[in-house]
Amino acid sequence: MRRIILLLTLSAVMVSMAAAVHKTAKTKKRKPAKTVQTAPPRPDEWALVNVAAACLRTEPSHASQLETQASYGTPAKILDRHGEWLRLELPDGYKAWMIGSSLIEKKPQEIDRWRESPRLIVTQPRPAAAFSDSLNTSDGNIAFDIVLGSIFEGNKTPGSRFTGVTLPDGRTAFVNSDYVEDFSTWSKRPPEIDTIMNVARSMTGVTYLWGGTTPKAVDCSGFTKLAFGAAGLILPRNASDQALTGETLDPANTDAFRQGDLLFFGSGTGTNITHVGIYDGFSRFIHASGRVFESSFKPGHPLYIPRKVIGAARILGNSAPKGITPYSAHPWYFNQK
Repeated sequence: MRRIILLLTLSAVMVSMAAAVHKTAKTKKRKPAKTVQTAPPRPDEWALVNVAAACLRTEPSHASQLETQASYGTPAKILDRHGEWLRLELPDGYKAWMIGSSLIEKKPQEIDRWRESPRLIVTQPRPAAAFSDSLNTSDGNIAFDIVLGSIFEGNKTPGSRFTGVTLPDGRTAFVNSDYVEDFSTWSKRPPEIDTIMNVARSMTGVTYLWGGTTPKAVDCSGFTKLAFGAAGLILPRNASDQALTGETLDPANTDAFRQGDLLFFGSGTGTNITHVGIYDGFSRFIHASGRVFESSFKPGHPLYIPRKVIGAARILGNSAPKGITPYSAHPWYFNQK
């Protein structure tokens, strides 16, 4: 009898302990995120991006969420430091962390000289390569890859098939002359709808990547930012901020949309903007969702997808579109006189 009572007592204790463990596991809170200790920078610390697709993250860690990207020659202001990571502000005002190996730090006088120097910008929509030797363009002689919007120091050689370029770290290579234009001349051209749409269409099939802003992979607002950037206009980074730019349009009056207008979408019946695309005419728009492709917001259309337009903005057709800065007027790219 005592043995039975002892067994029952042990069983009750074990059940109680199991219940306590279950309750603890269910109600245990996550540990708070560690506070990042940063060191304030000296005044006017600058850097130039030194890779084709530098990744900027929420926190100073490769495991942290990808926020955005920047390509060769993008100027950045250094805000904070944490080990080998630097918190940067980009020309569009976006702030995030980048690993130091993706950039080259510049003194104020060096960045001023860079702003005055002859530079070239890549206008080739799809990724290409720079070669160590212009006489050897084999795959084994690639110096580095280049992407749309990359900026290098150099002068375009008239009549030459290849043009020499210099990276922020001083490395030199040769690119196809058809892929680059003089940055100063290019930046002063009026934005053209054909440029925006050609770049947008050329990216058909490119993979979606949260935080992506290069032709290697893009998210929805990175895609629109890249297409308009090819026409010399710097858009805000996120779709919700892009919706505040240019001329606000009535999203219900779809017949008034013009090619190149930005269209904004929400999820479900909500009013929060979660997606953006570029209107291509006849109820069609190009956007990045899984990949870059064309869709329609019109029910019954062969390309229809159930996304409701909840906002629209017109960038082109305005001499000074609200919230948009041309490269030529941005003091980080050119010393303004």
